[in-house]
Amino acid sequence: MLGKVGKVAVARYVQEMQAMKEEGTKEDKRAELIEVEKNLSWLGSREKKEAEVSKKAHGFEMFAAAWDKAKAQIELFVPGADLDKMDPVKVVYKGELVDDDQVPAEESDDHNLGE
Repeated sequence: MLGKVGKVAVARYVQEMQAMKEEGTKEDKRAELIEVEKNLSWLGSREKKEAEVSKKAHGFEMFAAAWDKAKAQIELFVPGADLDKMDPVKVVYKGELVDDDQVPAEESDDHNLGE
């Protein structure tokens, strides 16, 4: 599944291969072919990286939407609640809001949190 840039690269590759048939020695052709293959490999890596970044951004957007929904529900059920101190990366442990790594491993099960 190549994007526009990928299609252009493939078309360029085909043109270069045709040109290689018409000119140069075998060694020159091999060197050029290796260079073209490197360029295509880089292109594939770039598109893969772009897809990964897009996937992470989508995950963040989904998390942010869920966080906003949760806060809205708390505001509905507890009008006037102070939600400014809420932190989605912290946990409640022994009545305090702490970083997850401050909870001992043997006590980190969800059923122990908040006690």
